[in-house]
Amino acid sequence: MNDSKKPAAIRERMQELRCNLEEDIQSSFENAQGMMSWRYHVRTYPWLFLGAAMVGGYMIVRLKGSRTQPRTLERSASTEQKESLESPKPPSSGRASSLRNSVLSLVGNLVMERVASYAAKEASTFFAHSAEESDAKKHRTSKRT
Repeated sequence: MNDSKKPAAIRERMQELRCNLEEDIQSSFENAQGMMSWRYHVRTYPWLFLGAAMVGGYMIVRLKGSRTQPRTLERSASTEQKESLESPKPPSSGRASSLRNSVLSLVGNLVMERVASYAAKEASTFFAHSAEESDAKKHRTSKRT
């Protein structure tokens, strides 16, 4: 009598494991699809991607700006004559321009520092959360076996 219950119990347990396995595979597949989609990450961490875009744009401008050389245009005699006939333009205030550039540089650096700090915080939170999920998943898997 005990022998007839044992195979039935084994079959039932195997059926449960098959159902759990299908659910686990489906869940893993959906998680993998979500992780591969850049749209998912942008929706989940919009400020991180905004900061990354700002840093990327800043770096592109800095790198491109350091490589460009001012172009010297050859002037024709007629262009020089036209300029000499026009009224002279008042010289721009070098001191005000320098102060404005200094303030903008200071504000830009402060903003970039805050963006980088926020991006680092969000990245560490993301990776810590991913590590916790991975550990929990390993723990669940080890309990089943």
